[in-house]
Amino acid sequence: MFGVLADVALLRDNGTVVYLEEVPVQSLPAIHEMTGHKPGRMVIWDFEYGPDYSGPGEDVLREDRAIGDPFQGDNSNFLHPVLYYYISFPSSFKGLGKGKLPPPDLYHHIVEDFLTDWTQRTNHVIPVRRFFEAVFGADLRSFFAQTCFQLILTHGDNVPLFCQQHYLQGHSVSTGDETITFGPPELFLDAVLAH
Repeated sequence: MFGVLADVALLRDNGTVVYLEEVPVQSLPAIHEMTGHKPGRMVIWDFEYGPDYSGPGEDVLREDRAIGDPFQGDNSNFLHPVLYYYISFPSSFKGLGKGKLPPPDLYHHIVEDFLTDWTQRTNHVIPVRRFFEAVFGADLRSFFAQTCFQLILTHGDNVPLFCQQHYLQGHSVSTGDETITFGPPELFLDAVLAH
């Protein structure tokens, strides 16, 4: 329910995330008491209509109502997801009005989609990935095995998170007829030099 319930991701310093579904927006100031989870860095996922969606004299089906450009998601009128990132838990929710959130440190409006299907790669998925890259300060792209292998050879330990989590943790890289399996990073060069 837009403006009433929101999903909350509590980002922990150890890299874990506590995901809370359908938290009443008005109850966010009491999130610790309600859930037992201490607030801190967080991303709040809410659904919103644009401010000009409806009202006296507004035609919700007017020709210029829809936005299709992902860089103008904050101008969306139709129901769309909005991501709010807070470095620390907001200290005050007072005077904001029903269903309103305090100004975030970073936010992203996912561009509206009339069918409410936010899976289009260039308009929805990539902009959300870029938002989370800004939140986490890391490259979150996925890579093919061959690309990870090349990045590891040329950049050592300074490779994207995907390669760190997959190819330096014992996953395999195909080299044609044989497969090289990597274990801990210190064994990586031994495995490469052996072939």
